[in-house]
Amino acid sequence: WNPWNVLANMWDDFDINMRPATIFPNIDLYEEGDKLVVEAELPGFEPKDVDVALLDESTLRISGRQRIEKKDEEKDRKYYIQEKIEKAFSRTINLPTEVDSKAKIHAEFENGVLKIELPKKKVAKALKVPIKIIKKK
Repeated sequence: WNPWNVLANMWDDFDINMRPATIFPNIDLYEEGDKLVVEAELPGFEPKDVDVALLDESTLRISGRQRIEKKDEEKDRKYYIQEKIEKAFSRTINLPTEVDSKAKIHAEFENGVLKIELPKKKVAKALKVPIKIIKKK
């Protein structure tokens, strides 16, 4: 029996339980008509836990932190196993085409799935310029 090992194990347990677990949410990214759609699986998260930011016209960041709040009746419990811990994530997505940052971006959260609709930037079409032919006299 080594008291230093016991102390080291206690410190490891304390360290693990005091920082949020980092998760990497699964996403789908697809094109649908004139918009890009991102769907992210975020089970256990609430909309208030999640932030969506368009960093530039081709980069989207989804991040969040799920906090576990103990109720008053839980504060006197002595846990032997506690696997429900805080979770955090940040996911930066490089979009395959530029989106219109001035247009309305739509985000909704349903049954643990975040769906973001981003209008694609309209590409300027080439304008054909007629050439007037001038005859020399």
